Amino acid sequence: MNLAHLGIASSVIATLAYVPYFKEIIQGKSKPERISWLLWSVLGLTYLGSGIEEGGAAMWFLATDSVMQLGVLFLSIKYGVGGSTKLDKFSLFVAVIALMLLISTSNVFISLLTALFIDMLGAVLTLRKLEEDRESESSLFWGMYVLASALGIFSIESVNFNNLAFPVYVFFLSLWIAIRARPSVVLALRNP
Repeated sequence: MNLAHLGIASSVIATLAYVPYFKEIIQGKSKPERISWLLWSVLGLTYLGSGIEEGGAAMWFLATDSVMQLGVLFLSIKYGVGGSTKLDKFSLFVAVIALMLLISTSNVFISLLTALFIDMLGAVLTLRKLEEDRESESSLFWGMYVLASALGIFSIESVNFNNLAFPVYVFFLSLWIAIRARPSVVLALRNP
């Protein structure tokens, strides 16, 4: 399998991961953290804007991922949790300031670090929610993201910090959540 095939497989798995996640959200099994998904959706749309300018195959993955993230965000309005705590509001405030820096800088390294920072703000909120309620996240969704990000890492042609930072971060974040979340695959096998 060549690197392009790994990249395509990564994109397909990441997209397919949302299908059971949407179902689990609607069934009340997963409860997305609203501010996390707001931040992740805004970042996804920001990446998509950059991808459209640059063109190429990555634009299609960014477009699909952005639509899926927006889907989770919209579902989180009715089925999600969070959004009103002091930590939620503070994280959102800090993220808006960081987003202004992200949009205004042309330095690739600073953009990457700022995007990672914003993403981590969302991750902290989801991780906090997960520690309070391990049943609120899907190990299936996050496990599929572990696989997608691993394939994404192995599909990178030019190995450097800028190319590896985000997929490696997503791999470890997804792995941690998948391990800590309720075992949805096991539950699905027990309760068909």
